[in-house]
Amino acid sequence: MYQVKGQKAPAPTRGLKDADEGEDEEEEDDKEEADSVADLIPRNDIGYVLTHLIPRNDIGYVLADLIPRNDIGYVLALLIPRNDIGYVLADLIPRNDIGYVLAYLIPRNDIGYVFADLIPRNDIGYVFADLIPRNDIGYVLSHLIPRNDIGYVLTHLIPRNDIGYVLTDLIPRNDKGYVLAHLIPRNDIGYVLALLIPRNDIGYVLALLIPRNDIGYVLTHLIPRNDIGYVLALLIPHNDIGYVLALLIPHNGIGYVLALLIPHNDIGYVLALLIPRNDIGYVLALLIPRNDIGYVLALLIPHNGIGYVLALLIPHNDIGYVLALLIPRNDIGYVLALLIPRNDIGYVLALLLPRNDIGYVLALLIPRNDIGYVLALLIPHNDIGYVLTLLIPRNDIGYVLTHLIPRNDIGYVLTHLILHIDLYFLDKQHYSK
Repeated sequence: MYQVKGQKAPAPTRGLKDADEGEDEEEEDDKEEADSVADLIPRNDIGYVLTHLIPRNDIGYVLADLIPRNDIGYVLALLIPRNDIGYVLADLIPRNDIGYVLAYLIPRNDIGYVFADLIPRNDIGYVFADLIPRNDIGYVLSHLIPRNDIGYVLTHLIPRNDIGYVLTDLIPRNDKGYVLAHLIPRNDIGYVLALLIPRNDIGYVLALLIPRNDIGYVLTHLIPRNDIGYVLALLIPHNDIGYVLALLIPHNGIGYVLALLIPHNDIGYVLALLIPRNDIGYVLALLIPRNDIGYVLALLIPHNGIGYVLALLIPHNDIGYVLALLIPRNDIGYVLALLIPRNDIGYVLALLLPRNDIGYVLALLIPRNDIGYVLALLIPHNDIGYVLTLLIPRNDIGYVLTHLIPRNDIGYVLTHLILHIDLYFLDKQHYSK
């Protein structure tokens, strides 16, 4: 029974037998009912507000108001005492579109009042939201959002005095645990998306999606490796060729190796490696696709005495791989060296040697299965043209030195110089055109 407008309500009529048996109980009930008060208060703007003051043995009196709202219906408001923090205000608010929203205003001794809402969603269930004051930065807005596929997602909207609001999500992954996501504003470039992704095999991977005003978004990964440490990976957009993949890979023996996978519109992807060497410095390696022959390996190797040596390993469909070296010489310039495979005899070494006075000399070291290596020189002469010189091993007599010399007046002159261990003689033969 309730007391309306301060008047005690009449007690119900009871039988004599019941009254005799429950006299003590009746006195106790009357005592409790006298403590419960209901008021019906008119409001000019909305109508009548029904107010209850309800005693609770554990916490004290709860004040309940049923408040009419012209737009949504009746709102139930509760003022609930808490022995530890004070009074909690709870509202049950009808919403025409989603149902009832339960809202709390919770006092906290350390930070002030926390606003909390339990919001129904027709598609996913109830969303829990709270607005938490922070003495240093302001209010933090949090949501606990159910997802039918993965579970509950926890989000925070955190104010930062220097950059604005940071959005943080804690996202469950059924297979990997929780992914931590940050959307961070930057005054200079815009919003940066940061992800901390757990991996069962290696630990946490840090991923960043960074806007660049000139080229677009750069995707960055910091990947732990159990054997070598952290690998830094960048996916960099390039306006004219597409995306470049860059890797910074630690190597226990030499330091960090930089790897680039560079798209090329005509030939495909070029792999570039910048490899530190403790003794000579950095070696640049390129793996270049060629549509007709396959991949060419190019190396730019520093040499302390002469500079950089360019090495090329070139596939050839008929004979295999040709090794080409471009070697700087301080005195004469660059020497081109070729190591050419021959299916029948082995490898031929070819050298193109610059000479300051006459031009380039071509030298060939040719293997012969029967006699060994033949040295051939093609030497330019300014007055007569090219002279061919051969140094031919002979198993029986030693080496034969042969010259094929052009003569403007008579043609080519063939000269043999036979070298014995203990005897030299010259056999000259002249041939006309």
